[in-house]
Amino acid sequence: MEVVEVFVWVTTISTFLVQLMGIDICLKIYKKGSTGDISAFPFIANFTAASLWLRYGILQSLGMLILTNTFGVLLNFVYLMLFYYFTSKKIHFIRTIFINMTFIFSVLYYVKYQQIEIKQAASHLGKVCALLSILAYGAPLASLKVVMHTKTTECLSFPYIFMNFVVALEWVIYGRILNDIYVQLPNFLGFCLAVIQLALFCKYPSKSTSLDRTITVTA
Repeated sequence: MEVVEVFVWVTTISTFLVQLMGIDICLKIYKKGSTGDISAFPFIANFTAASLWLRYGILQSLGMLILTNTFGVLLNFVYLMLFYYFTSKKIHFIRTIFINMTFIFSVLYYVKYQQIEIKQAASHLGKVCALLSILAYGAPLASLKVVMHTKTTECLSFPYIFMNFVVALEWVIYGRILNDIYVQLPNFLGFCLAVIQLALFCKYPSKSTSLDRTITVTA
């Protein structure tokens, strides 16, 4: 039991560290006085995923999920407020946030009022959370087109992707301990996506990495 408890806390701390990486992006936005080409998509995706995983954790009475995702919701809310302050496309940002919040509340309403059995509600919510987690893990692949064109991984952040690799593996193991497929599956796929992204560093080595470019989504 002690080994499991230690593992749970290690995973929790690792998850906190990944979420805190957004602070570096915010500091760079603050120093520039503008969001520039940085996309809010990862912040929005993480906020959405954390919000719904928090509800899933409450339904399943999973303290670790509640703790990490409460932290994730609050932190990404701060990131989004700062992004709004510095973005020049405020109307577009507000429209995106409105659509996102409509989605979140629609899912929460469905889970609370349209599902009588908690087990069934958790199952449906778990599927949505799993999909959102996969999208969040795959966010850096938005720069794949740039990597293939420039033959360099300068637009990717090795520390960020490596931490995703580690955290995804930890959550797969934790999901196995819980015997919860909705925790295991998205993090296993996230682990695979991180492996693909790390492989790009082997094929297209870069002399420098940039965390702020990691979250730039190219069309």
